Amino acid sequence: YYCYTTSGYYGFYNDTIPCWRSKDFRNWEFVGATIKGDLDHYYWAPEIIHYNGKYYMFYVELNKSSWKLMVAESDALDHEFTNCRLLFEGNGYVLDPNVLVCKDGIYMYYADLRGIYERIGVVKLKDDLSGVDGEPMILLEPEYDWERNITEGPECIEYNGKYYLTYSGSGWEEYSMGYATSNSPTGPFVKNETPFATEKNASNVKAPGHHCLFRSPDGKELWCCYGAVVQHSNGDITRRLYFDRIGFDNEGKIYMSGPSIGAKMVPSGTNGYVDLALDATVSVTADFTAKTAQLVHDGNIDILGNKGEQWC
Repeated sequence: YYCYTTSGYYGFYNDTIPCWRSKDFRNWEFVGATIKGDLDHYYWAPEIIHYNGKYYMFYVELNKSSWKLMVAESDALDHEFTNCRLLFEGNGYVLDPNVLVCKDGIYMYYADLRGIYERIGVVKLKDDLSGVDGEPMILLEPEYDWERNITEGPECIEYNGKYYLTYSGSGWEEYSMGYATSNSPTGPFVKNETPFATEKNASNVKAPGHHCLFRSPDGKELWCCYGAVVQHSNGDITRRLYFDRIGFDNEGKIYMSGPSIGAKMVPSGTNGYVDLALDATVSVTADFTAKTAQLVHDGNIDILGNKGEQWC
């Protein structure tokens, strides 16, 4: 596992994007700097994809006058990323890149800051990642109370022929995570009205958001890595990383086994651990509206129940 984080401003290093790695998902080793940056800039929201035999890092380069989306490349995840270049500038205030490679092409989702509103847009990329291929378009705007004029941190995945555009609403001190669905990577997207992860359904996890989604090593499980706020006794506020399982019910709605803190199983396929329950045959006798027996054994106990009862 490799973890790349924001630099400077809210991070630890002004002129680079730091990297950590772990073999067991518990003990993390600091690898070092991944790009050679400039002390006059900050580097935010890195994301890595493997494409055409190389690793590409997409990130935000910002200073007081502009926020730009950049790309760099490397032959290995723990090596320096080089050939840093401008990919998309938009209106001069864009951030939070997320890249989806699908049958229709390569698309980059991003947050677009305009005045007091922050919206989510998409632009198609050229196959060689040398720039954009067409005009950008806005997909989502804040409309619900829990979003508080902000929709950012997009993360788009494809599942059962649909595109799920997950995102964070509100600012980082009050984050919740929601999603919208579409039959096309460029929309139109229809929002789910309520967030799938919020501090209201969490224990000791405040403001979960700005996440990424990844598969377990054996591909059986989908996981969500997200940041959350920690309030210290002296009044200081910091952000920490959390990990929880995420999935889809039989109506195609997203659910998450969290937000949570504490001991949990490592992702299936890590150090020989395999989640055999995912292949088990399970039946239930109670009638759970819109739920399936699969939810009984996937760690998502909290949403199961009948008239206040909890099942496991």
